Amino acid sequence: MSAEYTNQAVENKEAKVAIMTSGGSGGSSLQLNVPQLKGANYRSWREMIEMALELRGLAGVLKGVAIEERKNLEARFMILESLDEAHRGRVRGMKSAAEIMARLQLIYADDSASNVYRLLIEYYRYEKRPEDSMGEHIGRVDQMRQSLEDLGQKQSEAVYHATLIGSLPQEYSDIMPIWEFTHEDLRTTSKLVSILLKREEDLKKKNSAVQAFVAHQTKPKSIAERKKSELYAICKELGHWYRECPKKSQEAIQKSSERDKSKRKETVMNVVTEDRDEVCFTIRTNTDELKSKWVSDSGASSHMCNNLNWFGKVRLYDTPKLCQVGNGMKLEIKGIGFVRVASKLGSETCSVTLDDVLWVPGLSTNLLSVGASAERGLETSYSKNRCFMKLDGKVVATGVKMADGIYTMDFKLLAKEPMALTVR
Repeated sequence: MSAEYTNQAVENKEAKVAIMTSGGSGGSSLQLNVPQLKGANYRSWREMIEMALELRGLAGVLKGVAIEERKNLEARFMILESLDEAHRGRVRGMKSAAEIMARLQLIYADDSASNVYRLLIEYYRYEKRPEDSMGEHIGRVDQMRQSLEDLGQKQSEAVYHATLIGSLPQEYSDIMPIWEFTHEDLRTTSKLVSILLKREEDLKKKNSAVQAFVAHQTKPKSIAERKKSELYAICKELGHWYRECPKKSQEAIQKSSERDKSKRKETVMNVVTEDRDEVCFTIRTNTDELKSKWVSDSGASSHMCNNLNWFGKVRLYDTPKLCQVGNGMKLEIKGIGFVRVASKLGSETCSVTLDDVLWVPGLSTNLLSVGASAERGLETSYSKNRCFMKLDGKVVATGVKMADGIYTMDFKLLAKEPMALTVR
């Protein structure tokens, strides 16, 4: 059995597909002209295309029986040949003839109330799939909107725009405010699509930059490696710390203990002195974007701020102290004081005071210590994309997860009186 497919035009200019079947040499042949699907003729079109598929021995493809790739391709070709460009657009991307027929059935036959409600709920609750590009996501939302329109539930442009923006993930959260401030005459679908595609491109560049930085970060040395390269011993030999040195006298032990107690009492934190090896916190990224941000960090022993302008009052050290970050670098601590910040909680703002904040100008970002917060009764918890700080069960601060896994707090500089400086 063989088949030929040709496009013909009849006198009324309605395109048809000529499908010829034959039984071989000496056998009978039959030609069917299947009218092109126009919408109103869906029932007659479906009946004729099913007959044509059956005559070609492809009826089982629509039932999912004995599906062979060649037969599926042949059935898809016959169906698509009988559709105009508008209908082909509605089924574009579908991989099987059964999917195409089910989609057309949904458009033209299934108009029950329950299906309308199901599509409405799916439309308004739809969320962008992580694996979808922005173009693919917009196409899926458009497809659902078109399905609702086919069932008599036409969605306005404003509702479509709100639904599309509401389906986006957290990194697109600032799109809605931008759209609200756009002049009403400029709120077109093409304008919104352009904004979303531009934002997707910007996020790709930003994530690539962060990943490139993380990939080139210096890997912290292990304790064993540092003992072989850093000299902290009385005997001036590598291989052990000062506290492990066999030549350390009892007098040295006493002085070291007194000195350590004095320093802990004076600064109320763990710092790295010239003869001790302690890591206070870890910096995981170093981008300009984080310079003015506050990062929730479980590895920091104290709150740390890199900008003197954030402080309400600060006590400067006459001799800077040192703290050590995870990659081995030592930074100067120039003072200690308190910082007042405005914590954004939805539409409200809460004033938060951070006590015993260390001024460390060399930090690449500001650090909110989870441990120091806990000592003051604050509980920190994390979800998939957010973090929360609670005091007596009430949320007083929130943060959002960045692309590289760190959480930045929703803090702003609170208007304050002129800063008071003291020197000790």
